[in-house]
Amino acid sequence: MSSISAPVQGVLDQLKDVRPQGNGWQAKCPSHDDKQASLSIGQGGDGRALLRCHAGCSIDQICEASQINKSSLFATKVKKHKGRIVAIYPYVDENRKLLYQSVRTDPKSFFLRAPNGAGGWEYKLNGVRRVPYRLPELLASAGQTVYIPEGEKDVETLISLGLIATTNVGGAGKWLDEYSAFLVDRNAVMLPDFDEPGRKHALQVARSLAGKAKQIKIVNLPNLPPKGDVTDWVNQGGTKEQLLGIIESTPLYDPAKDHAEETPAQSHGLYSVDACGTWLHKGDGKIQLANFAGQIVAVNTLDDGAEQSRVFDIKAVRNHGAEKTVTVAACDYQKMNWVLEHLGPAYIINAGGAAKDHMRAAIQELSNSIEENHVFTHTGWRSVGDKIVYLTGRGCIGGTDSIQVMLPGLPGYQIQKTEDIQSALAAVIGFIDTADTGITIPLLAACFRSVLGSTDFFLHLIGPTGCGKSTLAALIQQFFGRTMCYSRLPANWSSTANSLEILAFLVKDAILVVDDYKPCGSRNDQAILKAKAERLLRNVGNGSGRQRLSVNSDLRPVKAPRCLPISTGEDHLPGESIRARGLCLEVRPQDFNWSVITNCQKAAAAGLYEGVMFAYLEWLQPQITTIQQSLDALVHEHRIRAINQSPHKRTATIVANLFIGLQYFYSFLESTGSVNSDQKGWMLDDAWSILLKCGAEQDNIQRAANPADRFIDLLRSGLASGACHIAMPDGGEPSNPGGLGWKRQLGNLGYIWYPSGTLAGWEIDGVYYLDPNIAYQVIRKIDPDEFPATLRTLNKRLAEKHYITQDETRQTYTWRKRIGGRASNLICLADSVLESSGEGESDE
Repeated sequence: MSSISAPVQGVLDQLKDVRPQGNGWQAKCPSHDDKQASLSIGQGGDGRALLRCHAGCSIDQICEASQINKSSLFATKVKKHKGRIVAIYPYVDENRKLLYQSVRTDPKSFFLRAPNGAGGWEYKLNGVRRVPYRLPELLASAGQTVYIPEGEKDVETLISLGLIATTNVGGAGKWLDEYSAFLVDRNAVMLPDFDEPGRKHALQVARSLAGKAKQIKIVNLPNLPPKGDVTDWVNQGGTKEQLLGIIESTPLYDPAKDHAEETPAQSHGLYSVDACGTWLHKGDGKIQLANFAGQIVAVNTLDDGAEQSRVFDIKAVRNHGAEKTVTVAACDYQKMNWVLEHLGPAYIINAGGAAKDHMRAAIQELSNSIEENHVFTHTGWRSVGDKIVYLTGRGCIGGTDSIQVMLPGLPGYQIQKTEDIQSALAAVIGFIDTADTGITIPLLAACFRSVLGSTDFFLHLIGPTGCGKSTLAALIQQFFGRTMCYSRLPANWSSTANSLEILAFLVKDAILVVDDYKPCGSRNDQAILKAKAERLLRNVGNGSGRQRLSVNSDLRPVKAPRCLPISTGEDHLPGESIRARGLCLEVRPQDFNWSVITNCQKAAAAGLYEGVMFAYLEWLQPQITTIQQSLDALVHEHRIRAINQSPHKRTATIVANLFIGLQYFYSFLESTGSVNSDQKGWMLDDAWSILLKCGAEQDNIQRAANPADRFIDLLRSGLASGACHIAMPDGGEPSNPGGLGWKRQLGNLGYIWYPSGTLAGWEIDGVYYLDPNIAYQVIRKIDPDEFPATLRTLNKRLAEKHYITQDETRQTYTWRKRIGGRASNLICLADSVLESSGEGESDE
């Protein structure tokens, strides 16, 4: 016999007088008084011990008498495992002594084995101490974050990234509480496999670590295939930096919110959700639709005062409790493209033609207790129920907290109450001294007029860069929200025309500062800016907006401007009709008191200006309906007062509106005790005088923009510069050649007059006539951008200003004259238009 098996050796060690005999041994039987050595011992083919007493003793009697365990007679069976061994994961104690191994085979399977002390293996771990994988490394890395995946292969993957990792033997669900003692006061990150057992295992580990580990996170990796793990994620290109970024954005595990095991997954018809995502039930199984669960938690009806639309607040849950709530327009919900756009790439709807449709239906079906809200999306006065309130970003003034307001494009419009109203009023009155009262009084008047109701005019602050116009405008803007300082104004002329149009609509009964009107760049750029200003400010003056169509080709409500704009810029706004709709305030650096401005900026930033506006609106609220009903009559009354001193009727209307704003503000001051009746009276008298002066200056600006005035000015410039000339009917020099486009030059016969530029008209019997077509084209060449009127309109304006005389016989603006044998329709200039300017300079 080549070797003695362990069972046989164990028997031989317990017997007496053992001697070899044949293929076995012979000894005295311990179960009777044996004198002849009647017990035979042999070894079976599988290593078992074979016993036979020739005196008739049984195996049980022999084992009992010799204290041999009967089971020890049999050799331990060596388990045969299918497949070849591909990996061995040793579990060792603190001193690196091997305790047991987890062995992986291909095809995938695992078995455990422990050393039996005789060079072989026991395939049971009965009585063997259990420890976490890589225990020595775990102990040597005190204080570092520990990563806990589901298997040993994943631990090795994480170690290859330079991280500290461990796991438990046996896979999901086999974590022992005693393992958690090694992670006390350490950060722990679970990286579960992407399946239900993995989810449950991560929760089991997290619960075991709760109260022991410093911080706990359960991280679901993005883009994992079903049953995928961290090794799969790394093999797909995931990096350590990406992993740490995902972990950083993952919320901490909160034991107080951990009810996943106790609460069954939500289910409704075809669909269900759990911590791993949303599922479609099909037959006896289920198919995963997405790695997140979605629920519509609120339906908000957005009301901008002209039309209503719906948006959904959707809560998406993944990562074992990680939540995001996004807002999606109802018209965009069905396409499901919002998932990637709003939630990001970590929220995945699985591949498949019907997955999006199923996911859309699942979210709707699994949404319970949907909250419905009516949300206003504009500022200003609005009837809600049986009362009128003023809407602002913080809710409303004069109503209840249940009224919801959302201003996504206008975050700065938030008017908040101040407790120290007297200090706030003093700070606001101090604004008048920040600059020349010809600037500050109209600005303050516009501010308090804007909240009374609809207006049809604007203010434009014009001045060189750095003169302080945006600073002043910002102080007025801060009456509607402290954050809207000069660097955070709500609108800019560089914005698109459409965005300015919608802002002017949503800002109702409030100031909207549109900053930095500065025509520059190419001619096309300047034309675009001027067209933008024309569109917005013409609509302000006319109270009109663009007609728009819905997707069904139905007319949508017109969204006309409802604010009072304050524009700032380095140039005048284009066109006579646009300038007539506003009040232009010229700003110069020397007009400012910068020390006062600094104090006002501090007060506005501290919320004192918006606090005054809050109190003013509270004072207005009980009487606003009556005020708005009487506005037209009040404007008419003051307009009549102003019209004799302001020839332009629209300017008189602007002066009247601004004065009304100050009337109500000063009445509010009187109600607070800040001023008495006499003070209010002289303050209003001063304000009226200042506003009239502003109106007179505006009329001068209007005259400069009038096409007729502009035409005559340019005609005179053209004749003086030699761009055109006037001649006698025979082509000779007129009576005053030096002032009519002729230049004197020295020739062989002395000084001779020569015509310059284009022949634009003739002197007939001492009267000057122009060919209107030629003259118009000449003037357009001199200044094409600032002269937009058509020829027919121009002739009418020239006649209204008495720059030309009409042919009373023909009842036309033109006269029929024969020049060079051809009859032409000419305009006749009045005598005073081209007064003598001397003979001009000679070119000696």
